[in-house]
Amino acid sequence: MKNILDLPHAPMEIMRNNLSNLIPKQFQLAPKCCAYARTSGSSCKSPAMSNGRCRMHGGKSTGPKTPDGLERAKKGNWKHGDYSSESLMLKKEIRQFMRKCRLTIEEVD
Repeated sequence: MKNILDLPHAPMEIMRNNLSNLIPKQFQLAPKCCAYARTSGSSCKSPAMSNGRCRMHGGKSTGPKTPDGLERAKKGNWKHGDYSSESLMLKKEIRQFMRKCRLTIEEVD
């Protein structure tokens, strides 16, 4: 006889009852987040971090503090660089070069 948990579509009630055996005791004994859920009225059961909230309810980020983090934040919204100062200068030089080439061709003809 096969164990019902070995079947690919075991009933969810049986799976939920046996789930507590799979969760480590450290997770079960950790302090809980307890953030209030306005939709269900219950509290969050995730383990809390040092600030007393879980990773999902920990609050907004205060942003980067280190110079390296600030530099990465500046480049975070970088799309393609078509309008960067280096790119604009290069385009200007190319236009000037093409203008000179056109004038040279006109003089030769």
